[in-house]
Amino acid sequence: AFDVPGGQDWGNYWAAYPGSPFAPTDPLVTATLNHVRAESAEGIATYGDPHMLHAVIGYRALETMLRRGEQGNVVRGFYDSLAHTTSTNGSFETGLMPFGNRSVDLATVPHGWGAAEYVSLLRNMLIREQDNGVVLMSALSPSWLEPGQTVAVHGGATAFGPLDFTLRTSSGGATLTWTSRLRRGAQLSVPVPVGARDVHAPGLKAGIIHLRGRKGKINIAWRLTGPRPTYSATVRALLAAYRRGARGARAAPSRNAAPAYSQE
Repeated sequence: AFDVPGGQDWGNYWAAYPGSPFAPTDPLVTATLNHVRAESAEGIATYGDPHMLHAVIGYRALETMLRRGEQGNVVRGFYDSLAHTTSTNGSFETGLMPFGNRSVDLATVPHGWGAAEYVSLLRNMLIREQDNGVVLMSALSPSWLEPGQTVAVHGGATAFGPLDFTLRTSSGGATLTWTSRLRRGAQLSVPVPVGARDVHAPGLKAGIIHLRGRKGKINIAWRLTGPRPTYSATVRALLAAYRRGARGARAAPSRNAAPAYSQE
């Protein structure tokens, strides 16, 4: 429990995802996300006392930000999470102090639930259910939108039915094609990507492109601005931060307070 002596952050990170006991924009959820950011280190969540890095629970905060439309924060968190995987892209649970020696003292590497959280986040960034329809490309890295890039999902399974889509970028915009077998009444939409300015597209209203029909093709015009984050740049920045922070690093306790996953 969080509201008793010795209580730790855990279930409070789940206030708006995967269920919705609170709306993503509820003031309680907003305050919780501010708390998550304040407690984070190296770009990911922390857990326990002292605050150790935790590679898994932060995904719940990223999923909540995705529902809130915070594309830039989701992309940043996506890359930060990847930068904390092993050389074979395995995840871990906890047991590491920020800017410590990166040796986990628990048998939780690779972490299966962490892999599931990563897959779920990437899936939801590309295709996810919301209300009475499906949202495509809720959060794309601006580096994926450089001219000549392609973002595509084939055989995407949703609660409303399957669909395919392909976004092919070019200088000054992109072409989006889609085919679906969504049930009658289900809506398809695409938020304007982060960093896109002067956007023109059929069905565009208040930053959302509403797609008409179960299949179609539209041209989207935009001007891309701002930074182009990448995985390699995130890793370089993290390594530089380690070089700066190594002197003040503390070792993790030999036994930490990581919870048991009794239902996983």
